[in-house]
Amino acid sequence: MVASLQDYATLLREMGRHGEAAETEARAEKLRLAFQNPYPAPLGFDPAQTLKDYAAVLKSQKEEIEAKEVEALADAYQRVNAAHFQRPAFQRSLEEKHLGDRLIVPGERIGQVRLGSEVEEVFRVLGKGFPHGQGFREGTTTYTWDPIGLWLIADDITGEILWISVEGGPPANPHSWVKLSTREGLRLGSAEEEVLAAMGKPSRTVSDGFAKSFYFDQQGIRFTLPIRGPLAGKVAALRVVPPGAQP
Repeated sequence: MVASLQDYATLLREMGRHGEAAETEARAEKLRLAFQNPYPAPLGFDPAQTLKDYAAVLKSQKEEIEAKEVEALADAYQRVNAAHFQRPAFQRSLEEKHLGDRLIVPGERIGQVRLGSEVEEVFRVLGKGFPHGQGFREGTTTYTWDPIGLWLIADDITGEILWISVEGGPPANPHSWVKLSTREGLRLGSAEEEVLAAMGKPSRTVSDGFAKSFYFDQQGIRFTLPIRGPLAGKVAALRVVPPGAQP
């Protein structure tokens, strides 16, 4: 998928669409890092849709065979990530149970998804997430449910949830996690100034050129804010980790 996005960027540049090419190159790099990173951040874009855009451009160039190959790749990615979400409305309503009392408690939980609970409890409601490779150490696995913006890391032997991440989704179609907040009122969409006013100075700030993350690891929470785009300067993702967790 990364190579296909890079090919798309090359084609856009050849067509003189340099701004789109640069954005697509950035997306390819974000996807590459996400596949390699034990602490993957939410991508902020839909890889399947980007590939479909690539296929459309190929068709406009009369490259029908390549377009079909790219469309097949996009469909395969979408099936893997969305298979467990194409369910009747009454089943999807079960996902609301994970919102619980609408509270985010640093070092403990996001709604009803709790650190220390068994990941099988989530699987029973949402289906097994897409395994995204090793988590932050050997013997752990990252599971993702991209259509609803949920990422978990669990212990392979005990099934214990060790790390929880949620993202808000695009402004036009936000995920349900935007309904949750900390007791201080911090939530997905909160401004940087609000986070710092409520939490104080972070123990660590990390920036990769696309977003910056504030680590409040003594409390057990981290906030990620894009540097540009429609959510620039606002919390687009947050993670709950055990208090005192190492970066």
